[in-house]
Amino acid sequence: MSLFGQPFGNNLSDLQNQYLQQLQVIQQTQKAQTQPILEEISREVGSLSKEEQSFLAQTNEYQMAKQTYEAGFMAFLGNKFGSEYVSSPDGKLAAENLLDTIKKNKTIIQNQIKAKEERVNKLLELLETDPEMKKKMDEALLSKIKSNE
Repeated sequence: MSLFGQPFGNNLSDLQNQYLQQLQVIQQTQKAQTQPILEEISREVGSLSKEEQSFLAQTNEYQMAKQTYEAGFMAFLGNKFGSEYVSSPDGKLAAENLLDTIKKNKTIIQNQIKAKEERVNKLLELLETDPEMKKKMDEALLSKIKSNE
């Protein structure tokens, strides 16, 4: 017998049973914590008329909250099941298509951004060297600021 006795039981079966019991408690606790909020969301949306739901769906705040939730949910699913999906024939094909699309567009996007930066730099250079153009730009900006006040 060890100095501390056998705090986890006498055999592997006892350890497995204790582990399963602890796992069940954790799963029940997690379910109890998440289920009420999902039910409350459903209740709140369900308590609105179709017209109210339509107005809610059009608000920027709701759209942002929904997009944030959905993005997090999709990331969670992707992290949890991404490997399994890519291992399937359909998933492998979809992943290869995504990778090809990224590679194909990467250079195009980089070139477009570079061309835009060059145009902006040329415009700034013109503004700095042409006093008349700079004056017109300052007037336009001042007018824009006053109209927003």
